[in-house]
Amino acid sequence: MADKIFYNGQIYTMDSCRRICEAFAVCNDKLVYVGDSQNAMSYKKEDTLLIDLKGRSVLPGLGDAHLHASSTCELIFSFNMYNIGLSYDAKPSEAMNIYQNIIRKNIKQNRSVKVLRGTGWDPSYFMSDLKSMPTASDIDKVCSNIPVILRSYDHHYLWVNSKVLEDSGISKDTPSPRNGIIWRDENMNPTGIFQENSAIDLILKSVPYGDYSIEEYEKGIMYYQKNFGNAYGTTLIFDALATENAIQAYKNLAVRDELNMRVTAVYAVDPEKPLSQLDHIIKQRGSEDVGEIFRRNTVKVFADGTGLSIYMDKPYEPEYLKTIGMKEGYNGHPQWTESELREIFMKANGAGMPVHVHCMGDGAAKMTLDAIEYTKNQGIAVEKMRNTIAHFMAIKEEDKKRMAKLNVIASVQPIWGCYYSMTETIITEMLGDKRARAQYPMGSFKKEGIKMAAGTDFPVIIPPSPFLGFKIGTTRTVNKAHPEYKIYRNCPLGPKNDPLSETVDLNDMIEMYSIGPAYQTFCDDITGSLQNGKSADFVILDRSISDTSLEDLDSLKAESVYFRGKKIF
Repeated sequence: MADKIFYNGQIYTMDSCRRICEAFAVCNDKLVYVGDSQNAMSYKKEDTLLIDLKGRSVLPGLGDAHLHASSTCELIFSFNMYNIGLSYDAKPSEAMNIYQNIIRKNIKQNRSVKVLRGTGWDPSYFMSDLKSMPTASDIDKVCSNIPVILRSYDHHYLWVNSKVLEDSGISKDTPSPRNGIIWRDENMNPTGIFQENSAIDLILKSVPYGDYSIEEYEKGIMYYQKNFGNAYGTTLIFDALATENAIQAYKNLAVRDELNMRVTAVYAVDPEKPLSQLDHIIKQRGSEDVGEIFRRNTVKVFADGTGLSIYMDKPYEPEYLKTIGMKEGYNGHPQWTESELREIFMKANGAGMPVHVHCMGDGAAKMTLDAIEYTKNQGIAVEKMRNTIAHFMAIKEEDKKRMAKLNVIASVQPIWGCYYSMTETIITEMLGDKRARAQYPMGSFKKEGIKMAAGTDFPVIIPPSPFLGFKIGTTRTVNKAHPEYKIYRNCPLGPKNDPLSETVDLNDMIEMYSIGPAYQTFCDDITGSLQNGKSADFVILDRSISDTSLEDLDSLKAESVYFRGKKIF
């Protein structure tokens, strides 16, 4: 029998047949029937609650296969530097003036703080002239008496003032970490920019105010859950990088039964430490789990970085390299050697742990697939590991086929897959028009039979709306809220001769945001589709999705959200 029966709806089950049904019944925290309205009523008892969906669509609880929910702390305890309203062909000095004004404004509003934090500045505004890259002195002109720490929107750059440099003890004599960049002046003094995690960690771990407290992370995670996760129908997340304080915060919230979402977290492999660290990671696996709500079971690796750290198989465009003062032939750099990547996969997959790899460039993707293929050839069943490659700014055609053969999941960010001024200027200048238009190729992943799981990489993208992903994934054009919508609304991201070839259909998008993330995180036996016996995690939309045009998918809203049978939004 059922506690609740939902009927007269459009139920996207996302089961293996992608059935669309009329009704479903819930008993406690489980689905007990999914099918037609007439048979659903056979589960009715005297006190069963009947909910008429009035033709609205219902989706499985949605997932985010790659994000950083714990970084919501920055949105609460830092000031906002996102979306300053400049086109990417603006002069670097214009961006700097805006950023300095933002800092100045927030100093006036926060005179009592001991550390000033900001988040969301965009290094892309300075990529056309590396000499214009921000420096500590640019902040000092506005604030020099207290530490100022500014994270970039993509979290691959940290910009600090001279007070932070002084407190950290980092100087011209400090060696650069292996996989990070300390930007320096002609005298080798740090300029105030630290690029990639190894360099960022170097400074944040050198000062007592480098991380947020466990309590602050708890507040940040709960803020994400209420205002970003559940509000958009998300009931499962994969936090792709979190500090130990953040991990403890997740565990505390799970123990207190305050999480209305399933969370999977990672163990990041530190390139500054010996790979024997994997032995400790493998021993730790499972010891931090809290039932089915919080699991830490995946190894995380960065195969390359972002910006000029993207590792391409072929060099960046010669004219671009000449303009920024770099040698012709530069193609970025990997963060590991081939033998090291092999060892990581051999140890992790050999112990039954999946590996989640950040790959922007096609060189990084090739190197990662080489390591997975090597591991398979040593007799390890990599096809069962659910190894994942995230992002894919570029990937070679032959490597798409290898991904399918090795059952490597593509953790894609559909919201990135559109054409706008950054594509037209910075990316095209860096990689050329053909490679720029081939970014984030979801359509060809589908053609090759590659499993996909969609994520937002929040807070790189705000808000982390799956419905924005639905719209962009099916059209490859900017959403209506994009500041450049009027300019690029009819410019899909794809090859010039077939610009819509990388689109996918709406059912594909729903699958990528539901069963896809559940499969990636080994939760597909519990959630991700609406089937008998599975957790009652579902989203009731504000309308029928099939009656909504592709162009309007980004206006969809979650009217109500249920997690384990309980209404949470």
